Amino acid sequence: MAMETKDIFPVSLFFYLMLQLLIVSYTDLKTKKIPNVWPFSNLLTFFILFFLFPGLFELSLRTLFYPTVFFFVGLFFFSIKIVGAGDSKYLVSLFLLVPLGFQEVALASLVEITFITGVVSFLINTIKNFKKIFRAFKEKKINLIKECYGKKFPFAPVILGSWIIFGWKIQKNLF
Repeated sequence: MAMETKDIFPVSLFFYLMLQLLIVSYTDLKTKKIPNVWPFSNLLTFFILFFLFPGLFELSLRTLFYPTVFFFVGLFFFSIKIVGAGDSKYLVSLFLLVPLGFQEVALASLVEITFITGVVSFLINTIKNFKKIFRAFKEKKINLIKECYGKKFPFAPVILGSWIIFGWKIQKNLF
């Protein structure tokens, strides 16, 4: 059975986004900001891909479903100071560049690595601040616990990790 165009992820696009994510992650780690040039360039790239690969990219509600969800979830997480605005904008624009047939796999990869990162971060903060947490419970000062866990971290490296997992999952569809 022959693969259809919609079942193939363009290898050049995958590696372009991998390189972009390396740069964005480095910038996010160094400056704790993601410049707006990346979401804007992804938006422009989407429109170019729409014309180059009409079988993979379309202007439809289905195409915009995950980016829209990321927009509102990102807005909520930004409002409660879990992620930065740049992380949310970048994720919205990145999912525009993931062809429809691959968006669920990309989302699953992002959820997996975010969960793993969250658990590891929680454990590290718990171990590092064990005495402070124990004292907070003993003295019933919950605000001390918030100080141990309430720090934002750069999310772009997490997105990069999810992209690597995503690539591993779809490797048979990368050509």
